[in-house]
Amino acid sequence: LPRLEKLYLGVNKFTHAFSLLNIGTNLKTLYLQFNKISSTSEFYAILENFPQIEEIVFRGNELVYCPDHEHKVLSQKIKILDLANAGLEVLWLEGTCLNIFDELHQLEALFLNSNRLQSLPKDVFKDLTSLIFLDLSSNSLKYLPNGIFPKSLQYLNLEFNSVYSVDPNLFSTLSYLSLLGNDFNCDCNLRDFQTWLNQTNITFLHPIEDVTCASPEDQYMVSVVKSSIQCEDEEDERSVENLRLVLFIFCSTLIILFTASAIIYVCRRGYIFKLYKKIIAKLVDGKQPELDPDRFLYDVYLCFSSSDIKWVERALLKKFDSQFSEQSTLRCCF
Repeated sequence: LPRLEKLYLGVNKFTHAFSLLNIGTNLKTLYLQFNKISSTSEFYAILENFPQIEEIVFRGNELVYCPDHEHKVLSQKIKILDLANAGLEVLWLEGTCLNIFDELHQLEALFLNSNRLQSLPKDVFKDLTSLIFLDLSSNSLKYLPNGIFPKSLQYLNLEFNSVYSVDPNLFSTLSYLSLLGNDFNCDCNLRDFQTWLNQTNITFLHPIEDVTCASPEDQYMVSVVKSSIQCEDEEDERSVENLRLVLFIFCSTLIILFTASAIIYVCRRGYIFKLYKKIIAKLVDGKQPELDPDRFLYDVYLCFSSSDIKWVERALLKKFDSQFSEQSTLRCCF
């Protein structure tokens, strides 16, 4: 059948695809959904032997075996691949078939819904440089690694998974998105996502209010965009920062005052001493004893050049200061 372009063989009991190789090499569309195919080698055989193939529907075949040998992709026109409900989680948990999408540079639409996927292997989509549509609905995905999606992606279906937190940067290239039926944990880690939901221009395939919280208990079924997300750790950190600022200002002021006081005392200690004596004289009752006119007015007369002031301070004044007391008053004339 050299002119055959579309072949629908769904809901049969095919276990192998090699019997189709003689039907026609010009097939563009092949439906093999819900058969008994269990090995990905049949999928590779189609890619290798039908260079004109554009659409392959493999959904509903329980794939449990992945060959070790390398495969070639001759078809440069494959645009639609449906591997929904194909048991990929079992293969990926065993570390096999991680390269199942290698060399599919022309693929534009990929269906991986209902595969019981709990996680996505690193770089699993790295060769899908033309991918526009991706359906990951009805899986058990909890976390989406940063950079997992190709930059060409525009339509993403994540309905009915178990996603509890997500980095909104993952959706930077999208035009359409569905997040219905996930288990978002509306704690402090979801604040960036909540802000993004309130500001994004992406078209949601459902009312944005239907993106709801699953936890904590007091936020259950509350819309994420309206959820009261509280960050206790941030509030505690803010209080600590305020306390640090107050302590810094207090300690800085104390150090400045102490330093200034020391400088003033050193520079103006004579004046301070006089002031001290005046205050003591006012506070202490009683007359000062009259001076004997025959006695000298001062005990010490000291003359020196202004250039010798440092020597005078070191040699005399510091010793006078250290020996000063009410019982040994020394009247000096400089």
